[in-house]
Amino acid sequence: MMDNTCSILSDDDCETFADGSLVQVKFYISFLLNHFKGLLVAQTRHFENIRNVLSLYQKYKNGATWSETTTPKSIVSDIVENNLLNIMILPRTLEISKKFLL
Repeated sequence: MMDNTCSILSDDDCETFADGSLVQVKFYISFLLNHFKGLLVAQTRHFENIRNVLSLYQKYKNGATWSETTTPKSIVSDIVENNLLNIMILPRTLEISKKFLL
């Protein structure tokens, strides 16, 4: 495209066109990189939350006592089952489900 355009423009116009095109390309690349950085941070956080919830599930499935900062709700009488259900109402678990639904 650049070669075809420059063949019909004068040398000065061709140089101006090329400079403008490079500025636009640099702006577009910068724009994409800035937005992808944000996406990568969000995606990393999302997978870290999933990993954390999985490790909590494995921990409480093996009968560990509740050690999270939130107070567990008494949902069922079985302690292990109650802890597993309480994982589902932790803020990081709710954050996972929100991002999944979006």
